Amino acid sequence: MQSVTVIPTNTFTTIRTVKKCFGGRRLISYVHERIGKFTEVTDPAGMAMHYEYDLIWMKILEGKLNLKIKYDSFTDENEIINKVRKDKEKIVDLFGKKLTLQEVINTAIGPNTYRIFRSNGMIRPSNMFRKWAFSVLGKENEIKLKLCVEAKEDFNISFDFLSNNLLQVWNNELSGMTIFRSRKMIALLLKNFCFWDKFSDVEFQNYVYRIPIPLDSRTISAIRLSYNKNGKYKIPVNVTMGFIDEEEKYIDLQKYFQYLASKAQVPVVFFDYLYDDFII
Repeated sequence: MQSVTVIPTNTFTTIRTVKKCFGGRRLISYVHERIGKFTEVTDPAGMAMHYEYDLIWMKILEGKLNLKIKYDSFTDENEIINKVRKDKEKIVDLFGKKLTLQEVINTAIGPNTYRIFRSNGMIRPSNMFRKWAFSVLGKENEIKLKLCVEAKEDFNISFDFLSNNLLQVWNNELSGMTIFRSRKMIALLLKNFCFWDKFSDVEFQNYVYRIPIPLDSRTISAIRLSYNKNGKYKIPVNVTMGFIDEEEKYIDLQKYFQYLASKAQVPVVFFDYLYDDFII
């Protein structure tokens, strides 16, 4: 069974550990300071309630807590496939939420991704990305032309164009962008377009099967044990985004997720929700 551990990157003097149990099984434990700041959260059963995570993420987004997350791997491909099959309808329901174009772009990239880049003192990474996205995808008719074309090959061309264009524009104004980081950010943006309120049902069905999965430490960790049994490369325990350092490796990992998606009979982007518990 996979687990999620949140570990502090800054130092606190912890004084209390709280464990939440059900039927003798530990569901979640967290350590916090006297003033209530979380310093470590462990969810070995993957069964924490959403509101508990929300409290933590709220503090992160407010800049009050600086945490890194360690994800443990699923044991084999059957466990991965069964998890995404179990959550299929809930993921579909999640995509029922509708966002405007501005909301799609503004919420596509989370603070943890922006944090790896440095501001140049004049423009923040988040503002840089949103400015670029609006300039490239600012017109609804052009978006549909790029994202809902009939041929899958044309969609791949659009994905490559967006990734290479972001790479070039970003490094002209800021720094630190690589082609693999760019592809991850484009994949996150495209995933967020699943919520776009201008897609018809037919366009959505056509679109959702085209999106590649964003490759990062979270998604790669999920497949580590399964992939390493027969994979071309060996994913390390504490894998980071830096593991993807060559084109063949990127393609091979994408193909593995496509293989899992074909067995589960779901869009590959559904595997980006493997660590979501969907408990309300």
